[in-house]
Amino acid sequence: GPRVFLSELRTDLLSGWASEFIRGLVDSVSLQPDPSVFYAGVLWREVAFADYQRLLQETEYGGWVAAMGLVPNHFTISVNELSEQYDLPRLLDFVEESGFKLNLSGGRIKGSAAELLAQGSTLADRVEVNFQEGPREVPTCYYEFATRYFQADGRLFDGFIVSSADKIFESTKS
Repeated sequence: GPRVFLSELRTDLLSGWASEFIRGLVDSVSLQPDPSVFYAGVLWREVAFADYQRLLQETEYGGWVAAMGLVPNHFTISVNELSEQYDLPRLLDFVEESGFKLNLSGGRIKGSAAELLAQGSTLADRVEVNFQEGPREVPTCYYEFATRYFQADGRLFDGFIVSSADKIFESTKS
């Protein structure tokens, strides 16, 4: 079934400016514990474009959330679950032939059967986001395609490849 992967932004590891800026955004919101928070969008005041860019330099995740709000960053399609027989290279060919650009940073396919997980992704679409100065076009969400392989114990690998998982924002670079 569907899975949700939640990321944590460790503001205690950021500079004083970034930590205070993000704390100011969060503190301006009063949230009720409700699942709708995961797709609520921007709950705080519009940020200045210069602040967005400054955050991106220090924390892509922080900059992205400041501008986009609380929405999914990407969706992963399990190649193993597709009803038609696709392998990852053939599926990525189909995605490209359909007019979507792929993220080639680190290679078209990241991971391998030896690592028990192989992935490829589109580049993020660009959308207009409201900043204090007015709307600006920025990268938004993208799609990832993953093939999982069987472990020695016969179970399908269920984890992540850290070297890929910590670079989820490579697909949002323009």
